[in-house]
Amino acid sequence: MAVEQIRRSSVLLTDTELVPASDEEHWQNSAAGQELDAPRGTTEIEFTDGKVSVGQPPAWFEPVVHRLRALASLPPNWDSYGARPIRSECAQEAIRLLLYALQPDDPMPAIVPVPQGGLQLEWHEAGVDVEVEIESPRCVHIAVEDKATGDVWERTVSDGATILAGIVARLRRKDAG
Repeated sequence: MAVEQIRRSSVLLTDTELVPASDEEHWQNSAAGQELDAPRGTTEIEFTDGKVSVGQPPAWFEPVVHRLRALASLPPNWDSYGARPIRSECAQEAIRLLLYALQPDDPMPAIVPVPQGGLQLEWHEAGVDVEVEIESPRCVHIAVEDKATGDVWERTVSDGATILAGIVARLRRKDAG
């Protein structure tokens, strides 16, 4: 249940949802889970229970993977209060959310473990706090606080990718303005 390996590869794919739009035609006739030849320059991350592959990764990608690998190596009881090890599916979901929501030059979030075996992604930019807790791939809690306007928003969703993309775009506009 840990991130086991990252490598550049010409073989891929287990999750067609993570394929960049430019490679969409290459994959449109293939079934999810089927191993296929990937375009050159693909990055593949193997987990004990699957793998995630992407085209040319953005600048924040490898530091995110490095952080996820470090968190995946946390032992049971890492907080001395009975915390569970980080679940591989939560790390995979974090990568999926970030690939969907972030632009190549966006800042990477702080990534912290949560005691139940999930992960939390955090941004504190331009007076806006964003926290995304991944309890499982289908249970994502998103909280946003804009200190300038006093707006506070929270929601638990089954797929946070589109919502997170909108929130990050808002951060990008605030940071530019």
